[in-house]
Amino acid sequence: MCLPNLFIVGAAKAGTSALYEALSAHPEIFFSSVKEPHYFSLAGPPDFNGPGDAESINHKAVWRWADYKNLFRGGIGRRYRGEASVSYLYRPTTAARIRDRCPKAKIIIVLRHPTSRAFSSFVYLRMLGREPADTFLAALADEERRVEARWQHLWHYRRMSQYGSQVKEYLDVFGESQVLVLRHEDWIQDDLATLHRICDFLELNHDLLPSGGVGLRNASGEPQSAALQNWLNSDGWVKQLSRSFVPRRLRRSLRRSLQQANLKRARLEDETFLRITKSFHGDVQVLEDLLGWDLQQWR
Repeated sequence: MCLPNLFIVGAAKAGTSALYEALSAHPEIFFSSVKEPHYFSLAGPPDFNGPGDAESINHKAVWRWADYKNLFRGGIGRRYRGEASVSYLYRPTTAARIRDRCPKAKIIIVLRHPTSRAFSSFVYLRMLGREPADTFLAALADEERRVEARWQHLWHYRRMSQYGSQVKEYLDVFGESQVLVLRHEDWIQDDLATLHRICDFLELNHDLLPSGGVGLRNASGEPQSAALQNWLNSDGWVKQLSRSFVPRRLRRSLRRSLQQANLKRARLEDETFLRITKSFHGDVQVLEDLLGWDLQQWR
């Protein structure tokens, strides 16, 4: 069977889309066209109840084993076949489920400052018109209700940023030789150096990667025009018609460019940022002890 043996498991909003696209350019790596099938974090058909979940994760996730295996048929002959479901880092027992099917898999984890990651996820969902709260603090205050109501993982802002137990689970299940943990800050500062480090981890020739910077994807912000953003996020007749003569990759690139042009940068006030950051101090200490990192900047 042509099963996956490379997983980018998260964290969400930490540059995983850019990493997925950059590594896809390597001739020895095949990624499924469905970037996030979420198969191993699901126990059956997804039934999430958050705004837009029915049209997004419930509709697009791949939960049947036969369908999931078919995603990687195009990777026959490649050294690595992979996918990049960011729910995998967050959902308990996912690591063990991956190991049971793909015991020799290599795991890549990218971690971002917990407050920055959570806020970026909030802004991203606001950009999509799916976050009903007007402020980040209001969304945080409503998080537990949303979890109980089975809104999908992207709304679990605080919980998804508590990395300690999440990373430990992968290290316990796969061991250090099969898990590479990276920092988003390093990825931002020098993307090529990070890609070379990944190639070393995978024992691949990094000279076969693109020589230029890869840039980051899925940047988020507050829409300047809500009407334009809603149109870009909808599935209107113009976009349906364009599918017949505009290649999928070009459509995605154009849509992303228009979305980015319509965004203005969103940021938290310093006092709010620091107050939320303090709530993560205990988990940051767990991560420092686990990885031997100096995460003073995250405090």
